[in-house]
Amino acid sequence: MPGTLVGYLVKVGDTVEDGQPVLTLEAMKMENQLPAPRAGKVAALGPEVGSTVARGDTLLILE
Repeated sequence: MPGTLVGYLVKVGDTVEDGQPVLTLEAMKMENQLPAPRAGKVAALGPEVGSTVARGDTLLILE
């Protein structure tokens, strides 16, 4: 389901743990925090805050 990127909870260079919330999406008037799929270091952030995103879009890159 498409949603709007509300904000990132991390920045490039941050180390995250598996399951740590990394960004917030709004879909169907509800805000949802999405977790990191694995531990790693944030290499890049995807779309700008306020962008509409869809299933399969790259939102964050971990190294």
